[in-house]
Amino acid sequence: MVMKYFLPLVLSQLVICTSISGQIGGQRLFEWGTKSGDPSILAQGGMMGAYPSDRVNQNILVPSRSNPTQNGEIGMGFQFLKGGARHGVVSMAFDRPNWKLQVTPFVDWVQYGKFKLTDEGGNVLGEFSAIDLKMGLSAQRQINQRLSVGASLQYLLTSIETYKAHGISANLSGMYYIPEKELGISLDAINIGAAVSRFNGKKDKLITPFDIRIGFSQKLKHMPLRFSIIAHHLYQWDINYDNPIAAATNTILGEDQPTAKSATSVFVNNFFRHLNFGGELLFGAQRSFSLRFGYNHMQRTDLKVVNYKSLTGMSIGFGLRKKYFSFDYALQFYHIGNNFQTLGLQIPILGFKKKSI
Repeated sequence: MVMKYFLPLVLSQLVICTSISGQIGGQRLFEWGTKSGDPSILAQGGMMGAYPSDRVNQNILVPSRSNPTQNGEIGMGFQFLKGGARHGVVSMAFDRPNWKLQVTPFVDWVQYGKFKLTDEGGNVLGEFSAIDLKMGLSAQRQINQRLSVGASLQYLLTSIETYKAHGISANLSGMYYIPEKELGISLDAINIGAAVSRFNGKKDKLITPFDIRIGFSQKLKHMPLRFSIIAHHLYQWDINYDNPIAAATNTILGEDQPTAKSATSVFVNNFFRHLNFGGELLFGAQRSFSLRFGYNHMQRTDLKVVNYKSLTGMSIGFGLRKKYFSFDYALQFYHIGNNFQTLGLQIPILGFKKKSI
């Protein structure tokens, strides 16, 4: 039964990844499409582990993690960025027993604020705004007690002044979870799609940023700790960033000389760039309070400043679940001058009953 559903999902995602190559960032439209706006994910390095969760906003990227405790709940997330930019997400989960599905409509956006509109000479002509928008529907089906699959379809829009780009993409997700051992593995294909139209009006099918992830999660038997390891960018082995500044070193004469890295150090760095580490300390009989932490090695190596110690690549947060609401907070250390804070609130609209994480 497991292989009947899980193997086709694996094969379909591997077929997709064979047609995708090139750089992993800055080369495609809708780069923000693989990012989550849920603080419970962001506090764990930015990627979701392999376990069921009652946070509704997680259903957007990884719909297989949905479970019946989300029914009738609305989730909201707000991220505070630099320069007055804001990231928001709103979603709501519904059980559809006749279809044996749980569905989640959602809208996710980034508002970048106002900019001065000038001519070639720098004369101010007015103002313009920029926005990224993602909206769609996700669905999850529980195949049996251990296996769940899900998919989401979304419309993408990027708008800058009068220029607009439109796209469509999908997320495919599968999870095999053993409740009695609290152990899970997952396979997710994020942002499979293409641009329908670009800023210059062209209609060619420019692909969206894509990612394949395999996750592993385990709750320790005698400790309130659940840890997760997510391997990402599995369609491309070499995701090293060749930084010419980091490759230079000061000699005795005060001159910068490029130094060649050993094959071992290049391999090890590239290997860990594929991994995201996350964890939760779960407290209370119903796990109503959790402390979260995470580490993303690729983010750290890309954004750290040479010769400065920092927490770049790390993240922390907490979650509180009460009878009438859930509250989550995440703090991500992106750069020595740029840390992101995210708030999340979830409210049971269709009834109020106590639930466990």
